[in-house]
Amino acid sequence: MEAFGWLQDWWPQAVAVAALIFVMARTKTEIHELRKDVDDIQSRNTYAEHIRLRAEFDAVIKQIDKNVSALWDAYNRDGKRNRD
Repeated sequence: MEAFGWLQDWWPQAVAVAALIFVMARTKTEIHELRKDVDDIQSRNTYAEHIRLRAEFDAVIKQIDKNVSALWDAYNRDGKRNRD
């Protein structure tokens, strides 16, 4: 046991170094997985697709507003004619 006498003096530091190495390896693995997820999301180009769909949606809503306004104008004109 004399050969491991130094271990009795330095075991807290040895445990801390081992824990630090474990945490660093685990963190590196997690970062790698997250990076793959981010790359996958960016490769789908979802943001650009969202912007394109939003512009299309806004154009449709604008057209519907014009159609509703035209219908009300036509209804009001016809209503005036029927009252006269």
